Amino acid sequence: MQLSAQGRHNSAAALYERLGARTTPPDATDLGMAAVREWLAARNAAEAQRAYATIVAPPAADATRVLEWRGLEVDVKLALGQAAEAWRLARALPEPRSQPSLQWQLRAALAAARPVDAVQAATALDRLLATDAERRAAVPVGFRVLEFAVDGEFDQLQQVALQPEQ
Repeated sequence: MQLSAQGRHNSAAALYERLGARTTPPDATDLGMAAVREWLAARNAAEAQRAYATIVAPPAADATRVLEWRGLEVDVKLALGQAAEAWRLARALPEPRSQPSLQWQLRAALAAARPVDAVQAATALDRLLATDAERRAAVPVGFRVLEFAVDGEFDQLQQVALQPEQ
């Protein structure tokens, strides 16, 4: 969306919400999730939480949407600074060994200062990466996880976890 590309995340989120209110699932669900992502990009955790609460849950048969919907809740909790709750939710994600679930688990474990769990998630994630480019992109995070875990620098772990994904 052009608004998002221009850095106007608040406007994009509000537009997604308005559009979502005019349609039915699954489109309304997708638009609601897009609104939450935009509120998070705008660093407005309270609005992200409010928007998340309005999303119609996807049907259980739609595993991809369910995973994204529940993962967004992890992102909202992280943005609110509720690391322990984010970790609890991340551990309960469907398809716990999938790449998206492991990414949420890694970020939540880092934020919750759970270095052993972070290293386990990073290691499992590394095994799933298909290409050298993906592995190279993951190396800095993996090294930071290991470095901070070994040094016991839990504040640094939390800062790494709370950085938005690029």
